[in-house]
Amino acid sequence: MIKRALLALLALLVLALPAQAQRLVADLSDHHISLSSSFTGTEIIVFGTIENIPEGNEGPFDIAVVVQGPPENVTVRRKERVAGIWVNTQSVSVESLPSFYYVASSSPFYELMSASRRNSYDIGTDVLGLPDRPFDPIASQRFEQFREAMVNLLTERGLVVEEQHGVRFRGEHLFRARIPIPATVQEGTYNVTVFLFENENVIGAQNALLTIDKVGIEGRLNGLAHSHPFIYGLMALFMALIVGLGANFILRTP
Repeated sequence: MIKRALLALLALLVLALPAQAQRLVADLSDHHISLSSSFTGTEIIVFGTIENIPEGNEGPFDIAVVVQGPPENVTVRRKERVAGIWVNTQSVSVESLPSFYYVASSSPFYELMSASRRNSYDIGTDVLGLPDRPFDPIASQRFEQFREAMVNLLTERGLVVEEQHGVRFRGEHLFRARIPIPATVQEGTYNVTVFLFENENVIGAQNALLTIDKVGIEGRLNGLAHSHPFIYGLMALFMALIVGLGANFILRTP
């Protein structure tokens, strides 16, 4: 993806800046979350500071935090009533849509930069899922309707969260943001990117990884299903047979 390549390039450019330049230092309160049958959701904290600020160059600085779950291709369908029956009449595919998306900033990020520039960094739900290249006007309007409907649905499920003032400064240069992790998140690697803005320009960025995986019997079964699907299928069939025979025996017992 062009956007991911751009973010990686930005991070390399930031590391190449001289030591006298503003430097963003950020981290997570936890880099690993375990999913179990009793998992009801949690939260992690992104925190950091802005260092090496030259005298007389006091900003203003702003911070934006973006968390993206494993990408997936989603097909959005529209149902309409035809001859008294609800059927799918139209559909649109949204590619590489994050399974979980969280964005927060210290100031309204709609004021930090234009939508076209924010699209390059995946900042804001209004650019979430937009393609790197625009469609023709008619296709664009249709795509936007379906994309907005999908974002609204994911927002209702807690899988898309947008907080215009979710990043709080402690003092002048310390900041933190609370990231809610709902119980319905998928396992996988989550990319956490912290952006540093000065006068509407991105002058720094730092990436961190958050791993979410299943533990216990759920984790072992999930791993078996992916690594040895044939064996997993046989086990599932065997368990279903045992349960069926057991239920039949109980019901026939006088």
